[in-house]
Amino acid sequence: MRRSSLALLIAFVLFGNRVSSAQDLLVEIKNIHPERMKYSGFVLDNDQKVRIEAVGFQAEARRDHRVFLSNAWIIDTDTREIVWEMDDYYPERRRHQAVEIDEEVELPKGRYELYYSAYPYYDNWNVDNFGDLIHRVFDEIFDRRHWEKEYESFKVSVYGDGTPLNEDDIHELHEQF
Repeated sequence: MRRSSLALLIAFVLFGNRVSSAQDLLVEIKNIHPERMKYSGFVLDNDQKVRIEAVGFQAEARRDHRVFLSNAWIIDTDTREIVWEMDDYYPERRRHQAVEIDEEVELPKGRYELYYSAYPYYDNWNVDNFGDLIHRVFDEIFDRRHWEKEYESFKVSVYGDGTPLNEDDIHELHEQF
């Protein structure tokens, strides 16, 4: 009996804190499609780490430019400063890659707006050399735009201890300015 009580006590000490620190879903944006922007918001009553889960897509990364099919960002409602942005996490030299982000960000007490925008993919046939031309031709023949289905997976979720705001709440905040 004593051993089982001691085992329960050790399990609570080791794992009990993890359960109590679980964060609630504050806001989530999903089902975003090209040429659309959605937004939501949240209020934090104290300084805290919020968890951000996001899925986006980078269509192309070449020498001096990257083509994104999506971006998400969080701004401080009062200062209008961007406090987090998805495009900071896209790799520099990858092509046709979904990007999944799961991170914690320290935010002070305050009001925040979450935005997500998706962009259409326009093919760019700028080529600098014969190798680029061959690469583009093979992309057209074999690629078949598998990335188009990726729009369905685009999302951003923010977890923390606060109050969610919907689009109407955000409009009211904007009217105060």
